[in-house]
Amino acid sequence: MTGDDQDGGQDGGQQDCSAVREAVADARREAAAALARLAEAAVRYADLRIAEETSEAPASDCAGPKRPKPGEFVADELSLLLRDQPYQVRYLLARTRRLATGLPSVWDAFRCGDVDAEQIRVIDRVARRVTEAATLAAIDDQVIDAARTPNPETTPRLAAAIGGAAGAARLRRTAPPRISRTPRHRGTRRRRPCSPGSSPTITAGSSIPPNSAATPPPD
Repeated sequence: MTGDDQDGGQDGGQQDCSAVREAVADARREAAAALARLAEAAVRYADLRIAEETSEAPASDCAGPKRPKPGEFVADELSLLLRDQPYQVRYLLARTRRLATGLPSVWDAFRCGDVDAEQIRVIDRVARRVTEAATLAAIDDQVIDAARTPNPETTPRLAAAIGGAAGAARLRRTAPPRISRTPRHRGTRRRRPCSPGSSPTITAGSSIPPNSAATPPPD
């Protein structure tokens, strides 16, 4: 085998590795987008079943407090379709509604495959503890750029940092003001002022002035 053949083989191997790497990245994006479509389809099914049960409730024979609420068993129905536990289905529905409403940019990135399912779970775990609209907007604006970096740990750290900053600001607003006290040196005693007509307090080690007890008060 000549040197040209070896160089050609190395170039071909690098091209094959690059093509496979791109194929893996494309498959990852397609998988993330498919999960987003699955979540949206589950939410549409749940909303449709709730609307159907709400319209059928007045004509139902089962009246009173024992009548099931509209959509009470929709998670059980979806669990059969998704082959998952009802608790996980309820969490999926709630998370999809939260992200689509509160973090629309993050949800659009998930639909495009720029954000993975694990990153979505981390972002939602931090964002659902945030109540300030400005903090939610900061997460929605900044976390997408971090998700597009090659480091998978960047998104959880950024989301945790934003949530931690919001918690620190909330604590600063609700914490009571601190009372500053003047430090006292050990071994010193505070002297109490004597009121007029009272005798001074004699402590151990103090000297008694002469004839202080026998001297009558002036007229």
